[in-house]
Amino acid sequence: MEAFRKIDDIVEKSVDRYNVIKTVIDNVDLNELGMSVYHPKFSRVKGIYCAIDGSKNVQNLGDVYLIIAKAVKVIGEVTSGKKVVNRDPVFAVEIEDDYMGEDTVSNDSIRLMINLESQLLGTCDECDYVLLDGPIVDPPIIDERGGKQSIPSLKELARTRAQHVTRMLEKGKAILGIAKRFSERFIVSLLKERGYLKDTDYREKMVVDSLLSRFVGEEVVGIGVIEWDKISREVSELDKLMSAYEAYKEYSDGKLKIASVYVKASRIGVPSRVDIAYISGYDVEKVLSLIATWVVKDRAELNLLTVMADALSAINNQEVKQFREYYTVKTVEKLKDKDYILSNFVLRKKI
Repeated sequence: MEAFRKIDDIVEKSVDRYNVIKTVIDNVDLNELGMSVYHPKFSRVKGIYCAIDGSKNVQNLGDVYLIIAKAVKVIGEVTSGKKVVNRDPVFAVEIEDDYMGEDTVSNDSIRLMINLESQLLGTCDECDYVLLDGPIVDPPIIDERGGKQSIPSLKELARTRAQHVTRMLEKGKAILGIAKRFSERFIVSLLKERGYLKDTDYREKMVVDSLLSRFVGEEVVGIGVIEWDKISREVSELDKLMSAYEAYKEYSDGKLKIASVYVKASRIGVPSRVDIAYISGYDVEKVLSLIATWVVKDRAELNLLTVMADALSAINNQEVKQFREYYTVKTVEKLKDKDYILSNFVLRKKI
């Protein structure tokens, strides 16, 4: 069967590339890449931490889409012990006509979610350390797509996010973006540039995991640092991300800078890319100490606070039902038309 043969070809190609990476990684000299291995200075850093995450959900209600976004800020306080306080989540909803199309509605749901996260980011003055569940530059692209005008555009969101981050950095706060899902080929491009790889057709996360596995033991370890200002704009795989980064720099009057370090908490842990926001300098060992303070060694996420923010920001079925029911019930009330009935939360004309 052709479909199975195609899968066989894909598997064979993946295994071949894995074997190439394994051989390459065993021979990589970090110094030649301009990188080093880092460890935490401390296992615990006192202070007040904020973790922020959001989620989205799109419901098709017949002739309209209901977009639901939710975001949450979790506070962690470290003194002689640890205390976690989760704040009430914030919600936002939008209604879009179905003629807008699924792609536009999906993009609008992302903008609505990021807008909520950015609003919470602006409320972190009480915190010493801000941990974003995901990259700092999010999404990693800025364009002028169409969509609902009541939701801020990607450029407007980038401006708000960049200004919030810069303002907090100027107040002496640390801001990290902890991305467990990353595809931007920083390391792959660097390996090609140094002659270790012939092309960049390799998954970044697989390469990073293989490289980190050479150095990780039973405590947090990081390799880096990738300073975004030093990345060549000629690297096509990173062009859109670098364009978005330049916009963040512009919106911060050139103050905001980002550097990335790749982190793993244990041999069985999952690698993450930690983006460090800074203005004049950064301390990688201090950053890893902040990670170590709330480390989770055997989960798909690196940090307990972002794990909690991720879980608490997820939109559950009851919340979806609540918004769907409210919309449809209020619509029936306003219509005052006995020819329509409510079926599975969707208005349908009686037969």
